[in-house]
Amino acid sequence: SDEVKRYTVAQFGALDAMAASPRVLFSGPAGSGKTLLAIEAARRSRAVGRRVLLICFNHLLARWLQDQMESLRPMVQTSTLHARMLAVLGERGSEGTRDRDFWETALPNLATERILVAAGDEFTFDELIVDEAQDVLRDSFLDFLDVSLRGGLAAGRWRMFGDFEKQAIFDSAHPDVESTLNARCGRTYPYVLRDNCRNTPRIAAYARILGQLEPDYAHVLRPDDGIEPDLLFFKTAEQQHELLVQTLESLHKQGFRGRDVVILSPRVAGSASLLSTKPWADRIKPFEATREGEIGYASIHAFKGLEAGAIIVTDIDRIRDEASVALFYIATTRALHRLVILADDSVKKDVREALVRTTRSR
Repeated sequence: SDEVKRYTVAQFGALDAMAASPRVLFSGPAGSGKTLLAIEAARRSRAVGRRVLLICFNHLLARWLQDQMESLRPMVQTSTLHARMLAVLGERGSEGTRDRDFWETALPNLATERILVAAGDEFTFDELIVDEAQDVLRDSFLDFLDVSLRGGLAAGRWRMFGDFEKQAIFDSAHPDVESTLNARCGRTYPYVLRDNCRNTPRIAAYARILGQLEPDYAHVLRPDDGIEPDLLFFKTAEQQHELLVQTLESLHKQGFRGRDVVILSPRVAGSASLLSTKPWADRIKPFEATREGEIGYASIHAFKGLEAGAIIVTDIDRIRDEASVALFYIATTRALHRLVILADDSVKKDVREALVRTTRSR
């Protein structure tokens, strides 16, 4: 939204402060403006004539970034990591048709070898920008990025943006990001972002309390709109269905339309895919297939890096283990204005315990 962009522009000082540093790791929690900073970094580099490769891991985020960067092509190339590898090899098609070993080992190795034997600089760039960098810290991925950058990771110019506290949900091989990058890149310059530009204070509080964000945001820049997130409990799938319909009707009355609303689930095919009540059953589609006026649903994994005016989180049946807490944190921090959480009745105990822990720590 324009309001979020306005608060993120205040973060551009981070780019100014690190302009003279060739290799910078920007780290910060969800909502701290990392993706918009990555876009601005690409624009600034293009303005001084650099050829830029802007990489992320998530294909829905890549599609959005490509739209934002359309006017800067061909000097700025935007892609998912794996789509870039396929492009180097001259292959097209779905990124989900082969096994895990292919995506994590075979494809990176083949693409790296292709660049090494290529004549000229067709596959190398003056600057590398990586968004959602926590998802690319695997040796085979870093090998590919190393040969894609003029001077390599150790001597070239790059900016990486990541949330290394809660959002590394794609099983990156190196949880210790600083030691990993320092070992491969020599001197790396860190810059920490801790202001929340995206969420309202009450939504940010949910991320802190139930998403177990530690340390907390330094500041939440958006003003308090006085609207609390809704945490609604259900005992059966039928009750969750009713609550989802009621929520959609309420948001519609509040003026939220089409892609203003996104329904997220920890599952690939969440409850929204089973919605049968009209007119909502006809208006809801997988997020990547939505058209004007339609509401999208997606897994939390797939929507990482994106945001929407109103987020409905469904199918929450646990927020105790590390993986479920991380997904909950990601889901809640996607919301710009409204957040509704539909949780199984069994989660009430965990919610109470989280609230008690927070009260005692203050």
